[in-house]
Amino acid sequence: LNLDESFKAFLMERLEDYSLSVTALNAFLKDPQEFLWVHLLQKPQAKAPHLSFGTVMHAALERRNLAWQAQEPFETEDLITTFQKVLNEREVFTETERAHYLHAGEKTLREYGEETASDQPIILSTERAIVARYSDIPLFGKVDRIDLFQKDGQDCRVIDYKTGQPKKTEAAVRKDENLFRQLVFYKLLTDLSPSFTHTATLFTLDFVGNEKEGRRIIDLEITEEEVKELKALIKKVWQKIIALDFSVIT
Repeated sequence: LNLDESFKAFLMERLEDYSLSVTALNAFLKDPQEFLWVHLLQKPQAKAPHLSFGTVMHAALERRNLAWQAQEPFETEDLITTFQKVLNEREVFTETERAHYLHAGEKTLREYGEETASDQPIILSTERAIVARYSDIPLFGKVDRIDLFQKDGQDCRVIDYKTGQPKKTEAAVRKDENLFRQLVFYKLLTDLSPSFTHTATLFTLDFVGNEKEGRRIIDLEITEEEVKELKALIKKVWQKIIALDFSVIT
């Protein structure tokens, strides 16, 4: 990839206020040029229907979390109504896709809502944006939900919702490099962020289920060694980014 001087200057300017997310990190590792165009230059892209569906599911769960955090009632029917409203108003689908995802989402959320209706989580944060710096590298992430284990306690768990095919075991999660890296990245963010004053000790993937499979929860603890490995990888990738080197890491 040949970059002329004016384009290089533009990219350096763009990097001045750029923070690295785990999505962007994973994109660079898969294809540095995809990272350049999609993440750094933010080239407009059509959103895949399954990603739009995931956005709608997250929005419905976020609304319930906010209600629960405020100690307001939010029933399974409220969850489904919110889902229907967001799906019809905010995301673009063909009529066939809309009908398919409406059916799939209603079925999944009814089962999920009923299974979790009696939960009484101590929700610390919903859709929490976390910023941090590692070795002068700006990092950013957004966490679906953070729960305290005890009221006014220090320790917490970070929860990430997943709407795709559920993983069945912790080993399967660890084998999926992108997925596992996401949790280690959250650990790094919560450890380093000056504004995050709690201690994240458990990282939970909450697979909400789909038409064929029910909900599955996978809890993981992240070791210091795993964080150390991620730090080394982030450093390696960031050095390439600031050198405007968009070749594959070997």
